[in-house]
Amino acid sequence: MKRIALIPALAALALAGCTQQLSDKDHTLLMETHDLAQQAQISSAQAVTTAQAAKAAADKAAADAKQAEADAQAANEKAHRMFQASQNK
Repeated sequence: MKRIALIPALAALALAGCTQQLSDKDHTLLMETHDLAQQAQISSAQAVTTAQAAKAAADKAAADAKQAEADAQAANEKAHRMFQASQNK
């Protein structure tokens, strides 16, 4: 009779051990997920920084192009005036 009562107790202990193993696996998966989330956050922050740097470079390139256009316009006007002056002589 004592042996029969012992079998469910052993089964419960074995099941508890399996549950603990699953909990350990769940904990491991949770930690891996947490690590991946941190890596994603870091990557996102780096992407934002890169995008901001690219925008700053693009803004500077646009400003440089606008200045080059103004310089070209001024040079064109000066050349035109010089040409007009040479024609009037």
